[in-house]
Amino acid sequence: MTIDKLSKTNLHFEVKTYPQDEGGQIEKKKLKERFDQANVQLGKGKHFFQNVVAPIAELTSTWTWVGLVCFPEIADKNVFKEVLGVEDNDLKYILTKKEMADAKWMDELNLGTVAATDEEYKRLLAVL
Repeated sequence: MTIDKLSKTNLHFEVKTYPQDEGGQIEKKKLKERFDQANVQLGKGKHFFQNVVAPIAELTSTWTWVGLVCFPEIADKNVFKEVLGVEDNDLKYILTKKEMADAKWMDELNLGTVAATDEEYKRLLAVL
């Protein structure tokens, strides 16, 4: 989990190692299983942030939560489009080896431009 004060965003990263062996073949069933597992965890993280963290930290409704699935062993996110049929708009929430090599992926998220106040940010950090 990373907090971006400049955009009032909680970035939740769920990392999955697949394939496990170097140069391993990508199997649709196993990739889907890992992808689905990551999304279940992200759902739990979103629920936790919205229903526990945000109320305790007294965050305003302008805070957002963004879930990202990370597969550092997969070369390119197009694998998810080709193998699992992930829609283009959802690909920006998937990070692979290529995206982790540079920070352009964060620009694709189009995060907000209103920064959190120091007080709000401190309350959030105190909860975490």
